[in-house]
Amino acid sequence: GDVIVASAFLDDLPGATGNTNAGAAYIFVKPPSGSWVDANETAKLTASDAAIGNWFGRSVDISGDTIAVGALKADFFGGSGLGSAYVFMKPAGGWSSMTETTRLDDPDSIPGDGYGISVAIDGETVVIGAWTRNYTQPEEAGVVFVGRIP
Repeated sequence: GDVIVASAFLDDLPGATGNTNAGAAYIFVKPPSGSWVDANETAKLTASDAAIGNWFGRSVDISGDTIAVGALKADFFGGSGLGSAYVFMKPAGGWSSMTETTRLDDPDSIPGDGYGISVAIDGETVVIGAWTRNYTQPEEAGVVFVGRIP
């Protein structure tokens, strides 16, 4: 289409020093000229709970007016490095720098599961990969979570 989302998972937090790796995703909208050569960044997507080392943007996908972003090392529920996925829906006025519309976590995640290593979205369906999640044998077989955007 006319929108590109680009990953920058090692992007630093604003105002932070050093390589903090909080991450971001950048949106580019095709200019009215119809040429990508003239394109500039339209918006920057970040997590509302951005933190050092989250790797937000490790994976990205877009479907229509919805973007999914994986954060391989995001923290939640008091745990560290559990991973998460974030969903962004285009506002009525068009894409602008913003934080997520909703966040998708696995409450059973443990550090190292790799939740958010990959994301895919199609309409209201989102798929989130956890590359070393081990519900059954063999060890570290990985799991794919499929759900609907709330």
